[in-house]
Parts: sequence; C-alpha cells; structure tokens
Amino acid sequence: YFLPRHQLVLALYGSTSALGSFSDRDFDAALDTMLHSSSHSYNPPAWVYHSMRSIGAAIFGGAQALATHTAQATAMALPGYYLTALVPFLLALSLCEQARTLPVAERAAVLDTIDQSHLPWLQSRAADAPANFAHLLRWIEAERAWAGDDVWAAGAAFDAAVRDAATRQRPWHCALITERAGLFRLAQGMQATGRPLIEQACN
Repeated sequence: YFLPRHQLVLALYGSTSALGSFSDRDFDAALDTMLHSSSHSYNPPAWVYHSMRSIGAAIFGGAQALATHTAQATAMALPGYYLTALVPFLLALSLCEQARTLPVAERAAVLDTIDQSHLPWLQSRAADAPANFAHLLRWIEAERAWAGDDVWAAGAAFDAAVRDAATRQRPWHCALITERAGLFRLAQGMQATGRPLIEQACN
C-alpha cells in the first residue's frame, strides 16, 4: 500500500532512475510481487500502484502512461477510498488529452464519452463535495473545451479552475491546474499571459 506512494515522492524529488519513473533497484525487485499478489481482480497493492502511477503521469505530462495506468486502476477500483474518486477524474483528463491529439474527424467518439459519462460523474461529485471536486470539474471542462477547439470556453474554464484551486488545500492540484492553464495559453500564442502562469505553477 505505501511503497508506491513512497516511489511517487521519490519521483517528484528526482530520486528514481529516470524523470517521472518509479523505477529503482529496490522498487523493481518488489514490483512483480505487488502486481501479482492476487490472481483475482481484487488486488489492493496493484490498484494503489496504478493509481500512483496515474498521478505521476499527470504531473510529469506522460500521456501514454496516464492512459495505461488510469485504465488499469479503473478496472480494479476499490470502493471507499479517496483514490477511487480521483482515478475517474484522471481517466477523464487522459481522454481529453487523447481527444486533443487526434485528427479533428476522429475526436467525436472520445468527446462524446467525456460528455456522456465523465462530466456528469464529476458534476455529481462536485455537487456533493464542492471543496474536493468543484475545481477538478472546472479543470476537465477546460480540457474538454480545449480538445474540442472551443478556445474561448477553454480559457474561461481554465481561469475558473485556477481561481477555485487557489482556495483549496490541494497544492498539487493548484500547481498542475495553473501549469495546464499556462500551457493552454502558450498553445494559443499567448506568451504574455501563459509564461507567468507557468512561473506561478513552479513556485
């Protein structure tokens, strides 16, 4: 349960074998046992591992790793944990990223999945627990609008997400939302507003 969390911290400190990696000699030796500690879908250590890898991939910008590990964590989700609520959000983030990088003609199915499944789920969570989920909902609304080339809506939603995240006790949420807002603006050629957001995220 705790080893994957420890590896995420080491990765954030740059103390693993490569940027964003969980790999080191001790962890690699334990990983196979962790992933195969149960022959059934109920495998808490593997679920925690894939959940932590999902968080790491979101922070380090690893789109393929985010897609892989959110899918794995979703398939073996355990009820009653905060991570169980966080993983569907990370899956929605992954789908937005996938949609944004697809040719325009191929985006519709992914965007429809986001609209029909993931946004309604997040809207319900935000209504129940706004302090935990309202800023995440705004973030996914921004990413979804960006993926759909709705620049005005994306900019407004990113602004709302940054504003809301600044009032929450979730520092990594705030930093990552701010960075994504900055990257969105830089992608639109908005250097004067994008770069300060990147600097703010780093601080």
